[in-house]
Amino acid sequence: MHRGTYSESMTVRLIRNHHLIEIESPDASVTFHPLDFDKTYKTIILKCNELYLGYQFSDTELRDIDVQLTEIYKDYSEGRDKHKVSDAEHLVYIARSQIKQQFRDQTGAFYVVIERNDHDELLKMSSEEFNRYLSRLYYDSETKNKVITRVTINNAKRLLESFTTDSRTLYNRIAKIGDTIYYDLNNEQWQCIKITKDGWEIVKNPMIFSRGDVNREQVQPRLPFAEVAPTDRNRRWVRDLVDKFFIKHEYQRIIAEIYIMALFIPDISLPIILPTGPRASGKTLFLRSIRQIVDPRALIESLVERLPRDDKDRRVSIYNSYFACFDNESHLSSDMMDELCTWVTGISMTVRELYTTDEMRTFSAKRALGITGINTPITNSDTLNQAFIVDMESIPDGFDENSESKLIAENKFIDETKKSVPDTLAYIFDILVKCLERYDEVERRIKPNHRLADFVIWGETISRVIGNKDNQFLEAWHQNVQQQNINVVQNDPFAGLLVDYVFNYHYAETEIKIGPMQLYSDLRKYAEDKKLDIRYARWFPQTPEWLARKIRAIKVDLKAADILVEVDRTNNQRWIIFKKIQLKMPQ
Repeated sequence: MHRGTYSESMTVRLIRNHHLIEIESPDASVTFHPLDFDKTYKTIILKCNELYLGYQFSDTELRDIDVQLTEIYKDYSEGRDKHKVSDAEHLVYIARSQIKQQFRDQTGAFYVVIERNDHDELLKMSSEEFNRYLSRLYYDSETKNKVITRVTINNAKRLLESFTTDSRTLYNRIAKIGDTIYYDLNNEQWQCIKITKDGWEIVKNPMIFSRGDVNREQVQPRLPFAEVAPTDRNRRWVRDLVDKFFIKHEYQRIIAEIYIMALFIPDISLPIILPTGPRASGKTLFLRSIRQIVDPRALIESLVERLPRDDKDRRVSIYNSYFACFDNESHLSSDMMDELCTWVTGISMTVRELYTTDEMRTFSAKRALGITGINTPITNSDTLNQAFIVDMESIPDGFDENSESKLIAENKFIDETKKSVPDTLAYIFDILVKCLERYDEVERRIKPNHRLADFVIWGETISRVIGNKDNQFLEAWHQNVQQQNINVVQNDPFAGLLVDYVFNYHYAETEIKIGPMQLYSDLRKYAEDKKLDIRYARWFPQTPEWLARKIRAIKVDLKAADILVEVDRTNNQRWIIFKKIQLKMPQ
């Protein structure tokens, strides 16, 4: 393609080649708009002006382009009348003239960007929404308002997919690209919040978010938040929400406030939040309130759901959410706990697209999770180590003479939370702006005290920005880790048996050195003496080798029960060594 400045006369030759108008001189092409002659004409002139800088078309030359284009449109119309151009081809030409971008996402799904109602929208090509869009395009293009068939739509879509060459990563609700965070408002105007070190603003959606059927619109944050009354601007909106609930420990309230704001940091592994406590302690309402701020749904009930038992349903439910919340779990299977652990650190699943083909699609994601239960539903040491336990107490109901009822209608509470969301979001976004400024400084100064290092660093950064003392979040998180270890010992029957064995069977010894075979035999006998039926118990290891593996898995947790565990090899003999931190078994 030649580019230059011309003063001599120029002849432009136009030929339609499927969905393109080829310009023979100069050598270029533009999109053919079957339903918009003027748009095609203007595009041709702009393309020629771009290639031949400074050249001014004469009236004769412009008229010649008009005549050629008119003939092209006439031929196309006759071809439609004589069925030389099929319905599928016609639909493809119309769609190509409307589509602004085409690409595949990281899973291999096809997407298009179109303009509708004065803004851009992103549509998945396999969705019913795109089918409806194509149907309307075709219906409006026909003078007799013909209705297109599903078969024709599918044929057109396959042809449209063949034109796709670009790829792009798409996100769910929140994205972090470089030092910029984007929060999708999921509204009809396709707007999002852009957060940088310099501030935050409402902008046009950069077409990086996939919107599922479950995603719902978020209210707009109060803007500009800096102009609201100082009493509201300096208010800790998130802490105010946390303090409405009866959370047992102050360290858990500190973490809860920071956790809610950390949910807006999308590229880090976030712990599973586990509100636990007796009935009527507000566990479900707590998760619903958090999700209303971060990842809203149309109905209150759908903010927190039952955890699907079917593997496919569960994975689809979690994948399609940014913050997936599940209610009233008493105990999860080992496989399910292992899977939840991988959602925290990052899961990758490869599935066959259709049973009739061997084409595969890969889904990779990290997700924030919340699960309520009267007791901690997770007992697996590895998964529990990636959790945030929130101990909640019963809400006073006024039946006690010395207490006043603190109960409030759930709908009223949710309505009040909804009203505060614009201010709460604006407050959170202001905090995130400052966190983006200070993150590097905090990262250099602290050493993470947990495997979820990114969360710990962001948590301490948020903590300092909102005015807490240095390392206050780190100390609070350390207390949470200790509680995790205690929960493993309390909820794992094998851990409980082992602690009982170390302190009571070897009550006078401060150190026990024993081989796996002997330990396995001793534990089986000790369990039988305790009237425990371990013959078919899944929690009790069935071989000495699995016994040693189990002990390694809970080694860190046993420290919370004042037991240090070491493994030693001497003369090709393996020994397991238990050292008591204190002689008396902890309560």
